[in-house]
Amino acid sequence: MLVRHYIAKKLAAYYAQPSAAIVGAASRRIDFRSLWGEWHWQRVYQTLYRQTAGQWLTPVELFQPYFSNTIAHFIAYHAGTSSKLQIVELGGGRGTNANGVLLALQRQAPDVYDRLTHYTLVDSSPTLLELQQETVAKEHHDKMNFRQLDLLQVAEQPIEQSSSLIPDAPADTTTFVLALEVLDNLPHDKIRFRPGAQSVEQAEVHHTADGTRHEVFVPLTDPLLQQMVSQFLGHHRRPVTWFPTVALRLLQQILEHPSATQLLFMDFDHLPEPNQLYSHHRHSTWAPGEPLVTDMNDCDHLCYLTPNADQHCDILFPTDFLQLHRAAQTFHKGVVTTTKQSQFLQAYGPEQVEATQSWLTGYTPLLHDFVNCSALTVTHSPSLLSSR
Repeated sequence: MLVRHYIAKKLAAYYAQPSAAIVGAASRRIDFRSLWGEWHWQRVYQTLYRQTAGQWLTPVELFQPYFSNTIAHFIAYHAGTSSKLQIVELGGGRGTNANGVLLALQRQAPDVYDRLTHYTLVDSSPTLLELQQETVAKEHHDKMNFRQLDLLQVAEQPIEQSSSLIPDAPADTTTFVLALEVLDNLPHDKIRFRPGAQSVEQAEVHHTADGTRHEVFVPLTDPLLQQMVSQFLGHHRRPVTWFPTVALRLLQQILEHPSATQLLFMDFDHLPEPNQLYSHHRHSTWAPGEPLVTDMNDCDHLCYLTPNADQHCDILFPTDFLQLHRAAQTFHKGVVTTTKQSQFLQAYGPEQVEATQSWLTGYTPLLHDFVNCSALTVTHSPSLLSSR
């Protein structure tokens, strides 16, 4: 089994759990202006962390409505004058961002809200889709679409087949694609480069007779991986590396779509070292871009081949934004920018940054937390960010 298929299977089992077990939420909105400074925020955050043990607290959930307000301003700023708009959000979590963006557009950019024909939430998790419908559909039911799609299956559609990711729309429609903390959960391949033979090998997970799983490298034969490697691997090849096959293919499908498409990807550019290593042997080769593998008890594992194959684990990959940036530039579909997430928030949401500053020191976790995150944008009009 290809490594990306094995990881996809593990992630599918993780996200099939009840939604309450996956994405956490603050029990009430945080009054950031009342905070004294960084130490005060850390105390508040640690309390939230204990209350949501085993769940992920995303920036959207922690910093609502400010984070989503900034994204809404990004959309309004680049909406242009097209008669119709649609938004496609991949991996919508609890639906909090969709609800926040729609409310912000409705209040701050009513002309953009009126031109918006559809806001489509795409998710592979049936439990999260159900929660998203509860969060968003009541207030904005006339705008909302919900689609259960496996992004791996979308990426593996035949090259000649039109992607099912973006809904069909009239020719005068501008489409915005959002992916917030989605890239980190996209299945990756692992490849090995043989300099002497000038060949690339793909990693597979094999099972032995005693049930042990281990990683082996075999000649590259997978069609999708072959295509992505030939287009985007580049000349600086490491002996062994993780390769974002699915992310690159989805980026290609989005930017080659016939509608006028703009996008915003935000995710981790770096991940911390595991907080606790299990005393078992590694059954895979370490490689740059190694994922963080965390179980429901908030314990990290040595590699994606955990001792218990049935144990629910989240598998998070750091995103190589420079690689995605270069790939996006090859399509010549707009202004491509890559920057730290904090710079994006300052550029498109200065009012939101000011609204989250602590009264005593001016510290704002909106900028100073999640420092290991970046943003990739592709827009039709000049960005408020400096191009990299």
